[in-house]
Amino acid sequence: GSDGGSDGGSGSDSGAEGSAERALAPADAVLASMGLERREQVGRGSVADVFRAVAASVGGSDGAGGGTPADAERAEGAEAEPGVDKVVVRGEVGAGWKPTAGAQYAVKVLRASGGASALEDMRNEMEAASRVRHPNVVRLLHARECSVQLGGKRRATKTCVLVLELLTPTTPLHESIRDGDILDRRAIALDLVRALAAAHKAGFAHRDIKSPNVLLTIGRRERRVVAKLCDFSSAAALEDSVPTCKQQEQSSGAMGLLESLANALLGSEGWRPIGSLLWMAPEMLSPPEEGSERALDPAAKGKADVFSFAVVLWELLTGRLPWLEEGISDAATGRDELRRRLVEEGERLPIPESVGQELRTLLKDCWHENPAKRPSMARLATRLADAPRSAWPTLSEEEEAAVAATARLAAAQSILASGTFTLDIKGETVVLDQVDITLGRSKECTVSIPDKRASRAHAELRFVLDGEDWEGDSKGGD
Repeated sequence: GSDGGSDGGSGSDSGAEGSAERALAPADAVLASMGLERREQVGRGSVADVFRAVAASVGGSDGAGGGTPADAERAEGAEAEPGVDKVVVRGEVGAGWKPTAGAQYAVKVLRASGGASALEDMRNEMEAASRVRHPNVVRLLHARECSVQLGGKRRATKTCVLVLELLTPTTPLHESIRDGDILDRRAIALDLVRALAAAHKAGFAHRDIKSPNVLLTIGRRERRVVAKLCDFSSAAALEDSVPTCKQQEQSSGAMGLLESLANALLGSEGWRPIGSLLWMAPEMLSPPEEGSERALDPAAKGKADVFSFAVVLWELLTGRLPWLEEGISDAATGRDELRRRLVEEGERLPIPESVGQELRTLLKDCWHENPAKRPSMARLATRLADAPRSAWPTLSEEEEAAVAATARLAAAQSILASGTFTLDIKGETVVLDQVDITLGRSKECTVSIPDKRASRAHAELRFVLDGEDWEGDSKGGD
């Protein structure tokens, strides 16, 4: 989350903020019908924005955007009365779900400018995320696709809202890699591959595996930093997961010129790739022809996920983001270059000598040109778990100490809760009364645990007193 976000209920007189709030009014009406109030923004995707939301107290709420709370209906009725928002549910996941009063959630809201394709992406996520249940997948609790008729307006607006578990604290994996954070790389990789194996077992391919879609948080049960997979907006059923293109004959004259321009914009086959460029498998950049043997091969289903997972594993092993140092930018201009090198020339990311033979072989198998010859996700999970620790790059003593310190912090269940606690910090006893204590990221704070310095990326203690000022510890200091 972000401490700099504005409260969703505060409103703004500035043009930009006022326009943004008005665009969110339909989503706010849907949230109000669920008993939720939108707060600050905590994430941004290509078609949707993510906000923190709080369950309204018993008796209703005016909602984050103001106005009168809306009651959700399942069928068409009379037009909305002036000043009253009308929400008609067109599709729903988790019917009957109700929020816990005062609890916090993450809500993913379709951006007003998204259009029909963005709405279809949200429907994909509703379907896939609701059926993939695993400790290493961000849990979808409830979702609604609605038509919203705001009070006093004749025209209804389509929107979609997903309610997800709120991870606190959380850091996207690519940020942790970029910042050089010290992680238990093997544990993170196993978390991710097991989440993907569960998705494939449930019948879905994710199709947008990348480090920004992997969130790191503190697992209370695991008592360590854990990884959770998110964003199923590109997901598809396994049997439909291999994209295809139609073989087209080039027209002549003006029509041929128009087709050439369209192909230049969409790609050489007139098809827009699914997923994120730097993590894409070759078949996502150059899909097989419709009806071809490659397109119909059942052994190729879902194998783009295997390729992309191996790119994320490479990130964990090298501490680098993919292809950037190899001269490829994450932009449309880099697509043709990556396609040439990845598909036509068969180039793959360089594997450092510090990576053991077992993992080197695993990466090469996952990056096989023929998707059908890549291992299944279940087989990949087994091979990764069986790989000896000696196959992983060796950590320095300082890095080992930082990982151990993080584990000790995660194991301290008492500091990841609310209430009154007694902590021993540098030999001094501090009593904390009625506070919430969480682990988060900071550029200024460090915490020492038994004479070992923990990385600032893992070890901040954040004290929150419902917005009030910190009044000091048991000895009166600040």
